[in-house]
Amino acid sequence: MRHWNFRVMRNQQDGSLFVHEVYYDEDGRPWAYGAEPAVFGVPDGDDLTGLVRNLLRAARNARTLPVLEPADFERER
Repeated sequence: MRHWNFRVMRNQQDGSLFVHEVYYDEDGRPWAYGAEPAVFGVPDGDDLTGLVRNLLRAARNARTLPVLEPADFERER
């Protein structure tokens, strides 16, 4: 089953780090990522508390995983 999550990715030009949406194939390997860094919305409400809660949850989850680079998505098809 394919899934996605937020992951930290390194920018190849200057080494800066951003959070991107990363999509995985059926085997759990990174398959694709959003071209632009993630924009965090508030899927469960429209208040500031919900936004901060979702942003912190995404950041906590992303920091527990290795930093990805565009080369991690290059594989034979």
